[in-house]
Amino acid sequence: MTKFQAMATFDMETKQPSRFQAWMTVESRDAAKAIADSFPKYVSVKAGSSGRWVGDELVSGGSVSFSVSFNNPGVQGDRNETGLKRLKGFLERAGEIEMFPKGNALNGYATLEEFLQAVGIDVPAQTNKP
Repeated sequence: MTKFQAMATFDMETKQPSRFQAWMTVESRDAAKAIADSFPKYVSVKAGSSGRWVGDELVSGGSVSFSVSFNNPGVQGDRNETGLKRLKGFLERAGEIEMFPKGNALNGYATLEEFLQAVGIDVPAQTNKP
């Protein structure tokens, strides 16, 4: 399976985790749907379509995405417990995740481990089920 690519960011003012996004492109919309369907529904992994130009030809494919926000926990106090549960569910099945380097965003975490420490969860980053 193709690796998920991901980026995790923090709020520049509060230095608290703000968002985690992961995505991958695959050969078809059907393949994307199969991958998304392999996650529990509560995790809310989405399948979509994608396209890229190869020379003068538009080649269509599929995309798989997951995101969770930690900016507005609302009535749950200072932790988004639902978001944390969804993130754990995603990490348990995502396989190896390739993090975008910190340099791509001023407020980005350099590693998945650094982000997980910031949100206070202990999930082995690179030993997940494929």
